[in-house]
Amino acid sequence: GGKETPRQKMIGMMYLVLTAMLALNVSKSILDAFVTIDEQALEQNNVLVKSINGIGSTIQARVMDPQSKKTALEIQDKYLDLKKKINPVDDHFLKELNALMKITEMDDQWFTKDKDQLTSYKPLQDIKKKDDYDTPSMLFGGIEGESKKRGMALRQKLHDLRDDIILTSSDSVRDDKNVWHIITKDKLKSKDVFFKFLKDDQHPFMNDLKDIYQMMTKEEELPSGMDKKLKPWNEAMFYHQPMIGVITTMTAMRNNIRLAQEKASKMLLSRIDKPMMNINKVEAQVLASTQYLNV
Repeated sequence: GGKETPRQKMIGMMYLVLTAMLALNVSKSILDAFVTIDEQALEQNNVLVKSINGIGSTIQARVMDPQSKKTALEIQDKYLDLKKKINPVDDHFLKELNALMKITEMDDQWFTKDKDQLTSYKPLQDIKKKDDYDTPSMLFGGIEGESKKRGMALRQKLHDLRDDIILTSSDSVRDDKNVWHIITKDKLKSKDVFFKFLKDDQHPFMNDLKDIYQMMTKEEELPSGMDKKLKPWNEAMFYHQPMIGVITTMTAMRNNIRLAQEKASKMLLSRIDKPMMNINKVEAQVLASTQYLNV
């Protein structure tokens, strides 16, 4: 993936340790520990969304400046286009999370979003069926049929959105030497192809684009279980996983989406012509985000 902060590494390590412990023994203390991880991940989502909204406000301020208005309007269109593509995908992940809650807790409004895309949620400690393994398997972790289709659709949505984010934010970029950098969809078909293209092209956003590609790309098969046997992605993620752990998995994917959006939005902001009077080159300050949890 990318450069993880110590805190994010700790959250990821805790998740792996708890998952391994659950495989041996389902205890209340382990399930409760998942609640802490879930709440941290959900709060991180709101930190990212606030950062993205802040970038939007900064772009709007550049639109109001006559010296940067022309470029800022073009960039604002791309920023808003990103939001139109990303928010419905995030809505889908939240809807699937609530579908899980409807079956286990009889409540399909456990997680909600406001008009600013900030997530609210009822206390996770109140979840009664934290150790429900059957419902995640039934909904998303099946080896065939509708369950497998529904689970693998989540992976496909991430990949489709990955391509949209990269093409919307970083195609037809002109660098400081007046060289144009064009990205076409065929360059995104695999990690090796895309990374080679970025290196050969010397794209000005190469490192951020690598991060976006990696955090939004999920292998079709993953090692799973004690024997590390390769299984389809949806089985590895959702089959025989406790529902409290699936909340972590879903939220981590939502955080990957928002982190990719934040990186893309920052790239867009950097492309706006700086006001000529801005001698000190004061840059917009946005919230620093911790890195993503690989899932």
